[in-house]
Amino acid sequence: MNLNKSGILSVLPLAIVFIYILIMSLCSLWIGDDITYLYSFRTGDEIRTFWDVVLSQATHYFENNGRTVAHFLVQLFLVFVGKTGFAVVNAFVNVLFVCLVLRICEKDLSDWKSVALVSGLTLLVFRTKFVPTCQIGYVWMFCLVLGFLLLLKRYSGNNRPGWNWLWLAPFCLVAGWSQESL
Repeated sequence: MNLNKSGILSVLPLAIVFIYILIMSLCSLWIGDDITYLYSFRTGDEIRTFWDVVLSQATHYFENNGRTVAHFLVQLFLVFVGKTGFAVVNAFVNVLFVCLVLRICEKDLSDWKSVALVSGLTLLVFRTKFVPTCQIGYVWMFCLVLGFLLLLKRYSGNNRPGWNWLWLAPFCLVAGWSQESL
C-alpha cells in the first residue's frame, strides 16, 4: 500500500486498535477462569509442560465443554507466554480481526473510511474482557472462522480442482471446533 494520505489514514485506525487493545490487555487482571486454566483439568496440579496442556484439554473436552481449540491456546498462553506476550499477540489478532471483517465485506485496506468504521465499531460494539479466556475464546476464534470462510469463499463455486478440499477439511474441523456460538 502506498503511504499516501489515504494509506496513512487507513493505518491510523488500525494503530489505534493495536495500542488500545495492547494497553487494555496489559492492564487487565487475570482472575477467575484465567487462574483456573493455569491448572490441569486432569490432575488439578499446576501446568508445567506442553504435555500437561494436552492431557488437561483431553479431560476438559470430556468433562466440561468442547472448546478445545480455544482453551488449548488459553492454557498455552497463560502458562508459557505470560501477560506481556499475550497482550502483544492479542493486539495483533484484534487488528487481524478488523482486516478480516473488511475482507469478508469485500472492502480494501486503502478505503480509509471503511477501515475507520470497522475499527471504531469493533472497539465500541465487540466488547469482551481483555483477558486470555475471553479474547482467545471470542476474538481469536472469530478470526479463525472468518479465515476459514474466506478460504471457503475462494475455493467453492469455482472450477478449481477438488484437491483443495483435502487441505481445507482439517481447517474446517478446527474452525468448527473453535467456538460453539459460531
